[in-house]
Amino acid sequence: MVPIAASIFAAAIFAGGIMLGGLMSNRPPDFSERLLDEVAEYHVVYARDTEHQVEVPAQQVRHIETWLGGHLYRSLHVPDLSDRGLSFKGARLLVVEGQPVAQLLYVRPDQPQNPLALCISFAAPGESPLRFETRERLNLALWGRKGYTYVLVGWEGKAFLSTLASEVMSDLDNS
Repeated sequence: MVPIAASIFAAAIFAGGIMLGGLMSNRPPDFSERLLDEVAEYHVVYARDTEHQVEVPAQQVRHIETWLGGHLYRSLHVPDLSDRGLSFKGARLLVVEGQPVAQLLYVRPDQPQNPLALCISFAAPGESPLRFETRERLNLALWGRKGYTYVLVGWEGKAFLSTLASEVMSDLDNS
């Protein structure tokens, strides 16, 4: 009798594990995963359309800071990346799962069709370390600080994105 009960118990545990695994695999990815997917998809589409890459041009930087800062409930300062050969082109507002995502777009004068974007959205409190992903043949760097998620997206290499992320982190914390 004991071997039969043990077999039934083992089968129940096995079936439960399979069901739990199925439920876990059907869970939607967390917001940062969806954010990376959406940012990559948007970036590929907008990047190639050099005439309409942004909603608001760089000449209206003060308006951009007020407009996007208002959506994010924070003070926002557009980082100056000219030391890295990048010119601020302007901004647009994206939406992912009903959450505003500020997108600041930068270009190299000789490569306007390959912009780099800095995206900012809400996050859970606390910090998440810098991590890298590749989606849609784009490189993305994502980190979280002080209730916000930041994503750098473009065709730049991981080393460049890592250095740039380190440089803009304190700038963004202080804005």
